[in-house]
Amino acid sequence: MPYISAYLHHSYDAHNRIGADEGGGTVYAELTSPELALTAPATFATLLTAHASLAETYTGTWNSTYDEVTIGATGVFDLYMPGSIDTYFGLDSDTALSIYTSFATPQAIVPTVSVDVEIAEPGERVDLRVWRHERSDALWWGNHTTHRVTLLLTQANAQLLLEGPCSRGRVRIYQTETPSTETAYSASNVGGYIDGYVVGVTAVDSLGESDQLCRVSMIVGVP
Repeated sequence: MPYISAYLHHSYDAHNRIGADEGGGTVYAELTSPELALTAPATFATLLTAHASLAETYTGTWNSTYDEVTIGATGVFDLYMPGSIDTYFGLDSDTALSIYTSFATPQAIVPTVSVDVEIAEPGERVDLRVWRHERSDALWWGNHTTHRVTLLLTQANAQLLLEGPCSRGRVRIYQTETPSTETAYSASNVGGYIDGYVVGVTAVDSLGESDQLCRVSMIVGVP
């Protein structure tokens, strides 16, 4: 199934690092640049492995089959998830294990049933939406392209989307089941991923009598 992944920003202490303690004190792996939540577990593992104070070899993966993140090592260690990184990955701080796996669905990686991307719209002008108090209000402006994206999700994943980081800030929206092989959207590659900033999100539209599927429309600005 397709996915939408939030970015972890290296300048935000709330979700830019994880910690490991092999017995000599907690050592933190900290991002040095924005990182997709899909690839961040592997990046954190590489940083921990390379740290001079740690002896173990670390691994970090996201399992698309089970929608879970795993952080492991060749030996026992304590895992520390400061700030909101725990909810982003569905992992909690714990001790004396060699493998830690998500206990809850990660908020920063949301599976979708389908993704529909409309043709790109130029955004090199101010888009005036309303006129009030004798002044105009602009929804957005700047030199960018916008995409109107319609996501079909389960009810549970729609709630994750709206409550978590995938509904704001920078995101990447994949249209296929194989994010690792997908390339960026273009005029000649309309099935590629959209990488940009969430400008707006509509309310959830429930589909069918059972309300098990929901439709969410997003406007994504691509610089």
